[in-house]
Amino acid sequence: GDDAVVHDDTKLSAAKLTAWADKNKFPPYAEISQDNFKGYTERGLPLAWTFVDPAKEEETAEVATIMKALGKKYKGQLSVVWLSGTQYGSMAERVGLEGKEWP
Repeated sequence: GDDAVVHDDTKLSAAKLTAWADKNKFPPYAEISQDNFKGYTERGLPLAWTFVDPAKEEETAEVATIMKALGKKYKGQLSVVWLSGTQYGSMAERVGLEGKEWP
């Protein structure tokens, strides 16, 4: 990953290691898909959805920079995810968004 983790607790237990792994197995900002949707929902954290048009590479990269920072700031409190608005625009409507233009 992007972040080094230093852990100086000499009494590392299986429970602590499992809790750490569960908290850190999801990146700060990632594409949500059929493969990982269940993991995100079972995580029990609110989902912050970002709809992008992957063909708009520059705009998508700008959004990714902002959302990744948000994901890092709220790590363990919020799952920040993206998906293609051009491919899954109907999902945007289901979460209350309007429009057909995606960054």
